[in-house]
Amino acid sequence: MLKFFNLYFFKSQYVIFVLGFCLLWMSACDPSVSESDIKEKADTTSTVANIYLHINERIKANPNDPKLYLERSKLYLENLEYDLAYGDADRALYLDSNLAPAYHQRALVNLEKGQLELANEALKLAMSLDSNFIPARLKMAELQLVLRKYGESIRLLDEVLRIDVYNADAYFFKGMTFLMTQDSSKAISSFQTAIDQNNNHYESYIQLGLIFANRNDPLAAQYYQSALQVKPKSIEALYNLSYYYQSVEDIEKALTGYDQILELDSLNRNALFNKGYCFLVFKNQYDSAAMIFTDIVEYFPKDYNALCNRAICYENLGDKKGAEEDFRACLKIKPDFTLAALGLSRLGV
Repeated sequence: MLKFFNLYFFKSQYVIFVLGFCLLWMSACDPSVSESDIKEKADTTSTVANIYLHINERIKANPNDPKLYLERSKLYLENLEYDLAYGDADRALYLDSNLAPAYHQRALVNLEKGQLELANEALKLAMSLDSNFIPARLKMAELQLVLRKYGESIRLLDEVLRIDVYNADAYFFKGMTFLMTQDSSKAISSFQTAIDQNNNHYESYIQLGLIFANRNDPLAAQYYQSALQVKPKSIEALYNLSYYYQSVEDIEKALTGYDQILELDSLNRNALFNKGYCFLVFKNQYDSAAMIFTDIVEYFPKDYNALCNRAICYENLGDKKGAEEDFRACLKIKPDFTLAALGLSRLGV
């Protein structure tokens, strides 16, 4: 029986990065970018430029207002201008050394730059200056979660909830902490409570979807669909939903989802791969599968997994030469790739 390499059969996780929570999409040099994409980017750039102009004029008129520098620091951080963001946070603190949000802002820049100790110290200062300043406590709890200091994270989150019992983010991070400590019952309860406080809490819907998908529970689809109601163009939610349908072998719904992703991101590697896999394994449509894997190889020539699956398509189509070439190409990229070696053995070459 043929084995198929299925690299992209993964359930995405809400990964906690030192640099915050992030999702990296395709770069600006993507050849699939359309004219409307370019126009949208230009419009966004123009809008940001206008915002900068406005805040600079306000600072010029009120050069001793620390909150204005803090406002511009946030704008710099949003646009990944870390040194300028840090400089404005420092300027705000120079004008008002007791401004807790400025220390919090400094910590955010530190985290983006991977400076955990400096972030920790800045957050401590923010909390000492304003014991009711929730953003600093939430960020500190998140940092403790990254450092796997789960008890400290829970303690800080409980402090947040004593200040604001309806804080959805606090319940979400408690859920993440319970998830990390493998207490799924408490994690589910916390994520659901976060949604009770804020029914647009996208991250909680995603986490609940992942939990129930691991159980092959149909509730997973409902949670992913709820996430999509909050963010209709979320590739993460679309992918998770499509993968769930694929895992329960509802292939037509899975394919519909992958097609929706590809409408948003025509070179989404995961969606392309899983679409090809569906045609290869579940529908036995080897021609269609081979075309999809060819698209992947065209843009990602070192993707030996796509090459291997295309070789299997050719093998099933009776194209021994094409299969051999792809299996050998796999081994050239990854010499210890067992599935390709087995493929050559099956071909008798």
